[in-house]
Amino acid sequence: MAVLPITKYGTPVLRKKLADVTVFDDNLKKIVDDMFETMYEVRGIGLAANQVGLDQRIIVLDGSAHYEGCEKIALVNPDIIEMKGEEWMVEGCLSIPGLEGDVARTTEIIVKAQDLDGKDVLIQATDMQARIFQHECDHINGKMYVDRVTPSARTLMESKLKKLQKQTEQSL
Repeated sequence: MAVLPITKYGTPVLRKKLADVTVFDDNLKKIVDDMFETMYEVRGIGLAANQVGLDQRIIVLDGSAHYEGCEKIALVNPDIIEMKGEEWMVEGCLSIPGLEGDVARTTEIIVKAQDLDGKDVLIQATDMQARIFQHECDHINGKMYVDRVTPSARTLMESKLKKLQKQTEQSL
């Protein structure tokens, strides 16, 4: 397993709707293992493939050390097909270090996806697990939590986001 570099705000792949995975092989399993290793190394609870520079609809999450009901799971080509309830909560993101903001997320979801062998799965999630799924599914659809904060919160974040984007562009 390898720890992969985290893609920072301003990197184009973070704003791209990612490509469906069509090949379910040992390479996919290695990518997922590396994503978990990376997520644990940086003390995250979720990670999408574009956060490590990959254009593939893959997410991993594991909030089990912090939240009850948040099991370790990897999903391929996930789509949220049902949403209920709403709750505001502070979110952060590994790709936007040092910033947090209040985001409304639904409290109950159903996710349709594939497992690492390509089999269709339906996952029902609530509370924190539902929030993590939504955050990571946003990523693979080219959205970030800063797109979901209130306009006034976004205005307060804007100078820091521009600075981070400039730093990222200079490093590309």
